[in-house]
Parts: sequence; structure tokens; C-alpha cells
Amino acid sequence: MKKFLSQLLVAVILVSALIFTACPRRQGGGAGDASTLVIGATPVPHGELLNLIRDDMAAQGITLRVVEFTDFVQPNMALLSGDLDANFFQHIPYLETNPEWAARLVPVFGVHVEPFGLYSARHRSINDLPNGAS
Repeated sequence: MKKFLSQLLVAVILVSALIFTACPRRQGGGAGDASTLVIGATPVPHGELLNLIRDDMAAQGITLRVVEFTDFVQPNMALLSGDLDANFFQHIPYLETNPEWAARLVPVFGVHVEPFGLYSARHRSINDLPNGAS
């Protein structure tokens, strides 16, 4: 877990460096402000992971503001409208489901996918499932 958090921290720093050098600055303290990084994320796990590195970012002079979304459309819309500097929640196949997103948003690094578990009271192994089981 520590290795993942270290990698996440490096990725966020790289994203912030990219944003701060490639995006025009706006007055204010929101998206586009040189000292503030505004990232949209789903509350769990992405928002939780970002909140874990808030103090590390502050130590580097960057205020990390996490905007949580409970659906998967609004973070991309907020990013396109300029309300966010980046978002952290989706994989490339989902990004490519919308032509506007795919044309205007650029993936910077891969996002983890949570493991899934299958549980059964009748079968001890996935190999025990009969063909056509549901």
C-alpha cells in the first residue's frame, strides 16, 4: 500500500507540474490557480487516496482541493468546463465511451481497478461452476 501511495504522490506531482506549466493561470484560487490543484474524484477510493496526500502536497506549496462526485459523468463535464484541473476516477475504455471526452481529455496515468470477489455457499472453486451458471 505504501508503494502505491508513493506512486500516486509522484503521479499527482507530475500532473500538477503539467497543469501548472501547460494551462493558463486565472486569478482566484480555483482551477488554474498556480498554487491550487483542484481534482475531481469519486468519494471512495479515489477521493480517500487524494486526501491522504493533501499534507504532502501542502509541504510542496500546493493546495490540493478534492471535489467529490457520486456519478461518473459530472467529473468529466466539470473538467471540460474548467472547474477542475484534473479528475481521478476512470479508465481509458470509459473515457472512450464519449467522443467529446475522448477528443478533449487526455489520460495522464493509469488508474487502479479494485479487485472483485465471488462468493458462493454451493461452490468451493470457480472451476466448480457448471457451464451457463449465473
